[in-house]
Amino acid sequence: MDCRPFRFLHAADFRLDTPCFGVPNLPADLRRSFVDARYTAARRVFDTAIERNIDFVILAGGLLDSQLPGLRGPLFLIEQCSRLADRGIKVYWAGATFETQGRWPDYADVPSNLKLFAGDQTDRVHRQHGRPVARLIAVREFSTTPHDSDMFTIAIHPRCTRAITGVDARVDYWALGGQSERDTQTLDGDVAHFPGSPQGSTPNEQGPHGCSIVTVDANGRVSIEPVATDVVRWCHEELALSSMTSWDEMLQDFEQRLTGLREELAATSSVEMAIINWTATGGGLSMQRLLQPRFQEQLIRRLNERHQQQSPALWTLEIETVVDPHQLDDWQHEHSSLGAFLRELGQMSDSLCASHAPTPTPHLFNDALRKRVVNEGIHRLGKEPQPS
Repeated sequence: MDCRPFRFLHAADFRLDTPCFGVPNLPADLRRSFVDARYTAARRVFDTAIERNIDFVILAGGLLDSQLPGLRGPLFLIEQCSRLADRGIKVYWAGATFETQGRWPDYADVPSNLKLFAGDQTDRVHRQHGRPVARLIAVREFSTTPHDSDMFTIAIHPRCTRAITGVDARVDYWALGGQSERDTQTLDGDVAHFPGSPQGSTPNEQGPHGCSIVTVDANGRVSIEPVATDVVRWCHEELALSSMTSWDEMLQDFEQRLTGLREELAATSSVEMAIINWTATGGGLSMQRLLQPRFQEQLIRRLNERHQQQSPALWTLEIETVVDPHQLDDWQHEHSSLGAFLRELGQMSDSLCASHAPTPTPHLFNDALRKRVVNEGIHRLGKEPQPS
């Protein structure tokens, strides 16, 4: 394919009406950044479009919730699109008719550069200096297939929830929305891309979040560059403890891991705060002590006091403890209250597995529940180790 080279920004799923959540007891200065993270990350998307001097922006839906009231989201989008209008950058927003229903203020004009796919207007042509360079089509359902075109064709699907299959017409780039994580697929050699949300919402949405800059060369080849915009980075760290690890050595391991994480995040200018969930695995006295809620709370408090004031701020949310199976086996064979408890627990679990009918109903004693019961038993029946 011969075409005029161009570059656009693909973003989706701002979810401006749904703030980040799941982190109690943040100090006031971090709380402000946390609450506004959605809007700050979304603004950075528009900042990126300006700084990188891209040709146009595609917003593939998921920006607003039509079921929720409020003017902040619509007014924010009007302001940001107006910033791009001042620089001659057009914005193509698929899904806007549904998302702004009943929410767009009557007194606010639609910015001149904002192109909506509404009603029968599902097909637009982007022009540069009067010359057509790309055809943009809003696809509501996969049964609605784009028509073949000699131009580079971009199909936009704002609420894509399943894999794209069975499309006969040529589409060079699928601009998808509908999920928080980045993902790129290929369909008969063409690219289907989710940029993900500019900001993760919960501890389950780990890793970088942002938007994508898409470059199309003169031969129609596509390259995608991820750009991080997230203010709050959700992280998961793992720490392995040996049976010989002392409490002080474990503290040093936590500190070293946090120092390394800060250095890694410092290379990403967008991140102001990292929220960290830990998984500590192993056995020995330090692990047994870490299973005690009061020691774990003291550790979390210590880490947060030491790392919340630095840049970026690091905030430990939770430490999950996973006892080494060999350690559990040793404790199970002890002639003690803890040993008797673990033996009884194992017999009960085996009995439930043997009697459980082969139905799709979730297991009555799943791994997560079993782990909680084991940890609680060790906490209440195990010998509380003394500080090393």
